[in-house]
This record gives sequence, structure tokens and C-alpha cells, in this order.
Amino acid sequence: IAAPAAIGNMKMLEVLSLANCKLLDLPQEIGELTNIRLLDLEDCHHSRKKLDAIFPPNVISRWSRLEELYSSSFMKYTREHIAELKSLSHLTTLIMEVPDFGCIPEGFSFPELEVFKIAIRGSVHHKQSNYLEVCGWVNAKKFFAIPSLGCVKPLLKRTQYLQLSSFEGLRTIFPYQLADRDGLAVLKTLEVSDCVDLEYLIDSEEWKMPPVIEQHQHTCLMHLEKLDLQCLGSFKGLCHGALPAELSMSLQKLKSMRFFKCVKLSSVFASLELLQRFDELEELSVDSCEALDLPFKWPSLENVEVRQCPKMETLAAIVDSEENQSTPKLKQIKLDGVDLILHGRSLNKFIQKYSEARELRNLINDHQSRMQGLTES
Repeated sequence: IAAPAAIGNMKMLEVLSLANCKLLDLPQEIGELTNIRLLDLEDCHHSRKKLDAIFPPNVISRWSRLEELYSSSFMKYTREHIAELKSLSHLTTLIMEVPDFGCIPEGFSFPELEVFKIAIRGSVHHKQSNYLEVCGWVNAKKFFAIPSLGCVKPLLKRTQYLQLSSFEGLRTIFPYQLADRDGLAVLKTLEVSDCVDLEYLIDSEEWKMPPVIEQHQHTCLMHLEKLDLQCLGSFKGLCHGALPAELSMSLQKLKSMRFFKCVKLSSVFASLELLQRFDELEELSVDSCEALDLPFKWPSLENVEVRQCPKMETLAAIVDSEENQSTPKLKQIKLDGVDLILHGRSLNKFIQKYSEARELRNLINDHQSRMQGLTES
């Protein structure tokens, strides 16, 4: 259905929610709602007509009092629509999906937003506020060279949930152009996936500090609680070299960490000084990381899941000949989908015995397959 043209007669209307309505279009008259302060169009599309509905031109700029706009997948934003957002000086809340980088006008910057969920070449599907998703499918150098994407940087200082995917040429995130040295100060969740060239999260050798601010304490990643790294074929570790002194407070609040298909990852950190960063880590998931071994201290670790990690022989560092002291809160571990209770047994020996049994099972299965093949031939 289409919203009726008579909607423009409600000139004193301040709040309009059409959420979950199966609208296919909006009339030009909706621009007459010049007193509108909140407009909610969340999930406001027909399942077969997703992204077909668009705002009429020169409408958004007429909502000069608009404070909250929830549009998500209903709104097919064009370059002209996004340019109109600049005139909304009272806008504090914005939920939107930008279909392509070319839709962002050169020189555009978002208003001073307090709450936002914005996806560029992606979809807003998270409940968390201050969510930013950027799906590349382009070379990272080309992406950050586009002047129009300067609009992203102001958001990074307020972003709590950041998702990056499908970039080429992105070797490191910090101190890459993505975030300045005080960016991502309130970030709580970071997800990175399908970035084939990414090697490190932080590269200390590229962290060049101007002498004027050399002693300044940076807040980058200070509040990070969840780190999720997936399908990173070149990833080698969280930090290349010793962590810069300016980042001494970074990563210390990390509670959940996941590695999936990071085939070159052999050690999380290159320097032993960073092992104490995991004092608050509660959840660890490692899947299909063929070279990874983790002999660390995990004083707060409660949940562990390990899948397809054939070279992992140690998970806990040995302290006074008792590695269980490294994982005092860990009582149960999931190995290859099987929940196993430790019952006070040595964690490292438990993993080693399980790995040996798995290898034996694989040998038996291979032998049975070969024998079956010979029999059938």
C-alpha cells in the first residue's frame, strides 16, 4: 500500500510511526509535516519490494525540527537524500542503510548524532546502539582516499559497535587511516571479517607519534569488551611488536574473544608483556586456526570452545608446576563440539590426550576408507 496524500494535512504532528507497515511508497505531501520530530519507518517494507520505496525529493530538508529518524532498509537513500540530511540541525538519532559509497556526497559529514545505527553497503541488523558497519569490496587505499567518506570519522569517536568486512589492502587497523589515535575511545565490540590482507590489529612500528603529544595517554580500544575476527587468511596477531606506551590502557577490559579461520595465526601477541591483557577475559572461541597455540594465564576464563586446531597443545601457562592455577574459574571446555568436564584434571594434558585420540580416530577412518576403496575396486 501507499501512505495517503492526506497525511500532509496533519501539520502539527510531531511523532509518526509507520513501523512494520507494508508500505511501498510515500507521498510528496509527507514533506508538509514540518513540525515532525520523530519519524519511524523501521521494517516498513513489503518482503518482495525491499528497497523499492523511496522518499520523494526535497522532503527531508523540510523537516527542520526532526530529531529522530528510523529508516533502516525501507529507505533507498540516494546522493540527494543524504545531502539533505545536512540541513537537519536538530537530528540526534539516525538509523539508515547506505547502499553504495557513491551515494555519499563529497564533503558530507553527519550531524552531531547521539544515537546511530549506520550500515554502508551492509544491513542494520544489530540491536546495539551507536553501531557502524562498513562493507568494503574495494581496495582499502581507494576507500579511504574517497573524500566523501570523511563523514565516517566523526562517528568513530562515538561508535560502540564497529563491523568491518571485505577490504583488500587493509594490513592493519591501527594506526591506519580508519581511526585517528583518539578514535574508537568508547568502542565495546569490534568485528572484522573477510579482509584478506589484514595482518595485525595494531602495528606498533607504524605508530609514529609527533613529539608534541608523545606523552599523551590515548583512549583507543580502552573499553573494548568483545573482539571477533573471522576469515582473515593473513592475520598473524593482535599486535606487531611491543604495544606502544601510549596504548597502555588498551584491551584491558576484553571479556570475549573469537578467532575463526585465521589460518596463519600462531600466537595472539608477539610480546610476552601483553599476556596480562587477558585478566578479565571470560569467553574464548577458537575455530579452524591451524597454527595457533595459547600458553597463557586466564584468571577469569569461564567458557572455552576449540574446533579444528590441530597444533594446539597448550591452553594454560604453567605456574608453579600447576597450569590449572592459570585457569582457576574454568571447569568445562568444548572440543570439536563436545562438552567436556575437567574434573580437576590438567587442562593441557587433557587437550593433548584429546588431540592424540582425535588423530588416532582420523588414522582409523583413513585406513577404513582406503580398505573400502580397495574392496570396491
